[in-house]
Amino acid sequence: MAEVNNETKNVSSAKGIAGGYWFTAPLGTSLPSAINDVLDTKFVNQGFLSEDGINFSDEKDTEDKTDLNGEKVDSATTEISKGMTLTYLEVKKSAQAEQYGEANVTDSNGVLDVKDTGEDLPHRCGVFKGVLKNGRKMMIVVPDCQLSELGDLQVGGGELFARECTYNLYKDATLGCYKRFIYESTETTASGA
Repeated sequence: MAEVNNETKNVSSAKGIAGGYWFTAPLGTSLPSAINDVLDTKFVNQGFLSEDGINFSDEKDTEDKTDLNGEKVDSATTEISKGMTLTYLEVKKSAQAEQYGEANVTDSNGVLDVKDTGEDLPHRCGVFKGVLKNGRKMMIVVPDCQLSELGDLQVGGGELFARECTYNLYKDATLGCYKRFIYESTETTASGA
């Protein structure tokens, strides 16, 4: 194997694309398969997210298996859990509907009416469009997610009127729990380039 040097060009932070970076739609909406695909019209731009962005989490529980002498001979995975956490910052109908359900949010005659019923919300899908260092495009497609927890809503001076949202991610046969697309690889070139 050839020796490869560390490369700072492969180290990057990520930012959302200006003008819109987190889009959600009903489960079953046609998902993009390339960065330049136009999103299905069912996808809605959910507006600003907090500076923490989107946090993807992984949890795996294992159970040790022992032989009759008590020596560990194997470890079996008993549970795998994938999640995602983000905070919607805009107080608008679509972002409120993501937190409380479409049927519980109306915007009519200049009044945004939001009812918190505590009910389980339907599964959704999402797309994050971002950019890495040096303008490299990236996209994360979440084929199936469901809101599982709302953080505290603090109402007070100097605090944003926002709640942290935690989602469970569910595996899709094609994309897994989520799929990352990172364009302009630093190690290969596009065919025909």
